[in-house]
Amino acid sequence: MTRRANDTYAPTPRHEIAVVVGRTGSGKTELIRRVLAPAHPRRITIDVTGECEELYPNAHVAVGFPDALRALETWASRGLERWHLVAVLDAQESAALAATLVPIYRPGKKALSADLGGVCLECSELDVYLPVSGANATVTAAWTTVLARGRHASCSIIAATQRPAQVARIVTSQASRVIAFATHEPLDVQWLARVGGARYARAVRELGPFQSAWYHAGSGRVEVRNPDYTIAHQFRAHDGKDFSQTEIPGLAGSDI
Repeated sequence: MTRRANDTYAPTPRHEIAVVVGRTGSGKTELIRRVLAPAHPRRITIDVTGECEELYPNAHVAVGFPDALRALETWASRGLERWHLVAVLDAQESAALAATLVPIYRPGKKALSADLGGVCLECSELDVYLPVSGANATVTAAWTTVLARGRHASCSIIAATQRPAQVARIVTSQASRVIAFATHEPLDVQWLARVGGARYARAVRELGPFQSAWYHAGSGRVEVRNPDYTIAHQFRAHDGKDFSQTEIPGLAGSDI
C-alpha cells in the first residue's frame, strides 16, 4: 500500500538494487525487515550470521545450496505467489545460488528468478561477496552478474554492509537506491559522496540516531527519514550549490 510521503514510506519498486549502509546497531536489519523486504512477495534471505532464523520465524529454512535449490524449484513448479526462504549458506554456496538465479548470459540459458515469477535476494555483509580486492573470483563473478543483469531477469537485491568503502565499485554504479545511517568514517563518507554527491554525504554525517538518508539514483532525490521512517526533509542531491570536498572531512582530493 502506498501512502502520502509525509505519512510513511512508499513500497520498494520491483527489480531494483537497494544498498543499506550503517554500523552495527544503527538499524539496518530492522529497516530491511520492516520496510524494504515486505514489499517483495517472493524473497530469499542469505544467512551468513545465523541470526535470520530468529528474525524470520515464519520463513522456510534451507541449510546448504542443494536444500535451497530444491525448495526454489518446487515453488517455481507450483507457481506460488508468496514465500520466504532463509538460506544458510557460505560464500561459495551463495555464489552458486546467485549464478542459478541470474546465470552468466548464454543463449537459451534460463534464469531461475524468472521461473519463480520474480525474486528479491536479501543479503547482509555485501563486502564479503564483493570486496574491493582479495575475493574468490568465482564468488565475485556470480554476484557481479546478479548486480549487472539481475533486474533484466526479474531479480531485485537488498544488500547491507557495515563497510561500504570495502565494496566493489560495481555496487556504486548499479545501485538504484542507497540508504545510509549516520557515519563519520572518512572512507565511508567518500563512498557515499561517489554515490550521491557531497551534499548527500554531508546529510548522512548530520543524521541523528536511527535517522536514515535515502538517495534515489534515478531522480537524484534525497529523503531524510526519522526513526519511524516518516520523511523529515527532502532535497535534490545535485541542485543548487554543492558542498565542496574540503567541507567534508575525508573528501579533500577524492575523485567524486
